[in-house]
Amino acid sequence: DMDNGRTDAIVLGDSSPANVNDTFAMYGQYVFAIDSGSRTSSIRIYDIEEDEIISCDLPWNDPEITKAMEYLPAQNRIWISEESQDLIVDVEYNDYEEIDLPRDWAGTIKTAVNSDETIFAATDGIRIIIMDEEFEETTEITCNSSTPIGMNFCEMGDQTILMVTYGNGYLLRYDAASGELLGRTSVTSVANVATIDYDEESGYIYIQSEFTTDIIDPANWY
Repeated sequence: DMDNGRTDAIVLGDSSPANVNDTFAMYGQYVFAIDSGSRTSSIRIYDIEEDEIISCDLPWNDPEITKAMEYLPAQNRIWISEESQDLIVDVEYNDYEEIDLPRDWAGTIKTAVNSDETIFAATDGIRIIIMDEEFEETTEITCNSSTPIGMNFCEMGDQTILMVTYGNGYLLRYDAASGELLGRTSVTSVANVATIDYDEESGYIYIQSEFTTDIIDPANWY
């Protein structure tokens, strides 16, 4: 509480995950956590403003949650990944559906969603697939022996671009409709996780990797 400096603890589950980053996420007023047990698992959603917890069931027993959890606010659904399966969880109806992934998919490690939730991207570290609003695959991109550490979509003019930061220190940008490689830019890469944000007002792209931030002007990239 910023007014009185008090800190309150909210218990979202009984499990003790080995890596809390795999099972914890925040979006606006919501906090998401996975509560996994020996028989059942669920997503616990804490609404900070309403001070209430909502629980949605998952079909996994003691799941191996990968580092991918996306909240889709316009749909009030959660995209969540387990080692061998991706689900779209409907928060309102406590229901879920499975995303149809390639047969030899190695497990989702990164995801991206465009602003109006009509284009989706996922990677297993070997390839990137781009999907439409029905989560049907439209194109596939090979990662060429380097692992994506961050992905995001941006709208530039009438084109939707998928920006991907790789562990080898490059930002690659692709046409989201065709998967065509549009260009490559060298960036700082000091961690295995990077966030990519596009500021429409300034036109700059910000890439945060641990304690380092790269600021890129698309007018000058190559």
